Amino acid sequence: MAAPARKQASPLSPADRLASAQFSIAETNAHLAELNERRNAALLADNDGEAAKLAIEIAEMERLALGYRDKVKLLREEVQREEQARREKERAARIEQMEKMLRNEGNAAVEKFTKGITLADEAMRELIAIGRNAQTAHTFQPHDAIACMFTPGSIVPSLQHEMFRIGGTARRYGGMDPPHADITNFPGAKSPRLELLGAPDRVKSLADVWKECVDLALRIMQTGKGSAAVEGVQHQPVGGEPVQLSADEQELAGLLKRQLALAEDPTRETEYDAVVALIAKKQTVVDAARKMETQNG
Repeated sequence: MAAPARKQASPLSPADRLASAQFSIAETNAHLAELNERRNAALLADNDGEAAKLAIEIAEMERLALGYRDKVKLLREEVQREEQARREKERAARIEQMEKMLRNEGNAAVEKFTKGITLADEAMRELIAIGRNAQTAHTFQPHDAIACMFTPGSIVPSLQHEMFRIGGTARRYGGMDPPHADITNFPGAKSPRLELLGAPDRVKSLADVWKECVDLALRIMQTGKGSAAVEGVQHQPVGGEPVQLSADEQELAGLLKRQLALAEDPTRETEYDAVVALIAKKQTVVDAARKMETQNG
């Protein structure tokens, strides 16, 4: 019966061979030091024959040490080439991973955005057509058509407010926003009022605004009275319901207005930074009050 084949040991890596060669150099140098010490002692003892033998052994050992030094130099170059190859491989893997993310996830996000904007654009134009048809079916005064959201000039702001409600972010200011936080507002999004800049969740939904506009239009048709004489709900594009603000919220709104004014004057950067710091402190107070209000129902 044939003996089982022995498993061959894996070849050492250049880094392991380099470490071994460096160890051999250290051993050889130590041996050379010992041989030189013995030769010197033999010479001093007039043992010239022994000294000659030791000189031959020293010369052989020095040639061996030279070989080790050359090997170390070559192996260092090999280790560097291997390390460079490893880095290139990792770099290629990162590029491949990045390409997959950009082409797959990025393309999917772009496609989703394009579809969403296409649908949003279609919906906007449908609302404009509906408003135009409503004005054709019934004669609304210009101000009534605006109040009922039947004109492009009243539809577009309402859509921007809905974009802010969905895609707006509440800022903390003064460096209090979490690191790497997504504080980007949806492009074109606008807050209905200054005091709602930090609270997109408090903006009235487009569905509720449209329901109020429909109710207002029907009341105008039923009573024959204009929007100014009809007891109805004013929606966001024309000012919205008055929001009852606390003293802190009123102060925050004033600070935000002040910030917007200072942002237009780069020479007042110090004053701008001071206002931002005040906004951060006041925003913390307002957020705490709103959280308490929500918990208490």
